[in-house]
Amino acid sequence: MDPPTSRLVTLLLSSLCLCVLTASTALFVVERLMGASSPPPVPPLRWAFSTVAPALIALRGYRKGSLSASGAALAVLVGVALTAANVAFFAALLVFFLTSSRATRSV
Repeated sequence: MDPPTSRLVTLLLSSLCLCVLTASTALFVVERLMGASSPPPVPPLRWAFSTVAPALIALRGYRKGSLSASGAALAVLVGVALTAANVAFFAALLVFFLTSSRATRSV
């Protein structure tokens, strides 16, 4: 993996996180201004965790060679969706990623 590709992946993952955080904060504010909704909206702090944590894990996997660039991008999208739904899904994904990366590591 060459440094320019690594920088590009880091930039793309950071941009994705920034876009999701900006959109979620804007939607949160608009929902609050329009009145209470039946299910409460996902707060921006949860969105922040839901985007940053999967992005950092995908970046680590990409740098260690466990994920390709497209795999890292898809991992972030799936991670954001599942982590925003429930933090228990994040824990399950994290355990799966760590154990499968360890199991498939060449000796």
